Amino acid sequence: MKVVPNQLYITYNEGGLQEVSYDGAVTVITGGSPAAGTSADGSLSTATYTRLRGMYAYGDDVYLVDGSGTSSCLKTFGTSDVLSTITGNCNGGDSDFSSDLQGIDYDVGNDELHMAGTTVVYTFYGLRSGGDPGSMAGSQTESRLVDDTGTAARFNDLWGLAFTSDKVYVSEKSDHCIRVIDVFSRNVTTIAGKCGLSGAVDATGAIARFNSPHAVTYHGARGTILVADTGNNCIREINTFTCGVVTFAGTCGTAGSSADGIGAAAGFNSPVGIAYDYDNAVVYITELGNSCLRKIDSTLYVATLAVCGLVNPYFITVQQVIASP
Repeated sequence: MKVVPNQLYITYNEGGLQEVSYDGAVTVITGGSPAAGTSADGSLSTATYTRLRGMYAYGDDVYLVDGSGTSSCLKTFGTSDVLSTITGNCNGGDSDFSSDLQGIDYDVGNDELHMAGTTVVYTFYGLRSGGDPGSMAGSQTESRLVDDTGTAARFNDLWGLAFTSDKVYVSEKSDHCIRVIDVFSRNVTTIAGKCGLSGAVDATGAIARFNSPHAVTYHGARGTILVADTGNNCIREINTFTCGVVTFAGTCGTAGSSADGIGAAAGFNSPVGIAYDYDNAVVYITELGNSCLRKIDSTLYVATLAVCGLVNPYFITVQQVIASP
């Protein structure tokens, strides 16, 4: 497979990976729908997956997570079109993971891949240099909601994950809040939303409300965190300094729609995946409700790309040319 700068990749129906060109053409590059039930490495044309979720693309390589619970693994492929397992066992047995893997993001400068398990945040230290995964924060065996440091902290149902220069942001999907981990101290705090309470409120910190937030991404040009607020059918923005939450696009709490436009004039229907293109300052969103791919440009105009009819699109990533923070 030829690596194309700023190429879009979308996981779909837990079993396949699609690439999307700028003119909206969709190509299945590996796997299929539904998931095969077994995870098999090899040529992209014959590889299979059990539960394909988050991914990250940088340079010539694409990293993705498959499986569930102790049957989870991290895989990769590059220009050779051959899929291989880096760590874990997606078909059961010994594994470095005991929690479902969801969103992932890569710290290029430190060669560390951060992965959101359901109740723990893993970090693969030395991804390209033969390192090993370890737990940054949370517990592999206990699900609760506790702000604390490292393995004393507790998570309940993590989904999205986004890395900045010194922070890892994660979404608690079932508890409707956004939390942050300091990568140096490993201290975990809740920065937006009141865990356990859903709603659609723009406010600061614990006064803000989300409804089943899924993927999160760092907006490099604005220095903020964007959240796919799935249950509210909108995109939210968090100021990382003030913890203020505003609606970035759409109207929160309204019925899903597919309207293009700026700000509140736009509509979404269960936005679930979100990714920022650092090279072009563009945000991409996948929607479960509309089965579409949406785009928000630097003017904050929301447009529907010529890609609808996607099968259960989940996570999305952009093949980065410049390093993310």
